[in-house]
Amino acid sequence: QRLIACTQSVPEKKVVIGFIPLGKENTLASLCRIPMAETACDVVARRYIKRCDIGRVNEYYFFSSCTVRVQKGDTILVDHQWTIEVPRPARVTLHNSGEFMVRNEEKYTATVDDGCLQGVVAIPQGTLDLGASERSCFNAKQVTFRRGSDIYCTYDSEECFARELSIGVVKDALSLIVGPGF
Repeated sequence: QRLIACTQSVPEKKVVIGFIPLGKENTLASLCRIPMAETACDVVARRYIKRCDIGRVNEYYFFSSCTVRVQKGDTILVDHQWTIEVPRPARVTLHNSGEFMVRNEEKYTATVDDGCLQGVVAIPQGTLDLGASERSCFNAKQVTFRRGSDIYCTYDSEECFARELSIGVVKDALSLIVGPGF
């Protein structure tokens, strides 16, 4: 979380971020192919730098994903061109990096250098969200969510509420030291 907080002030600036993950398994370290603890020092010392896209939700940045809880009647505008309508409460997750599941065993990988976010709309089959759902995928550079009341959103373990959420990708906004195979 500290690294994510640090990234709030550096996008689009000429700063290179490298980190040594400590403690429990670290999602960001896994995504960047940085090993845990002391072995990370060798990787960081090699300084393999990758320009990465990052996501932006209103004034906040995220590296991996952003999830929005939507309701029937919400306005969801994609790339200023088309809309998504949901028949009942659902989740829309926009992925900037990492693997994610779409249907059963179908895995997709969002990459940090393609200039877009990979979106998944998950509509629960029943009234309770117990995992089983209808899912649809799309790619987007910009998604806007509007409602007359606050919309709940989580991004990289943070959360925000707003009546309008503008979520997009910032191309090549972050210079990050990554490990082999990234």
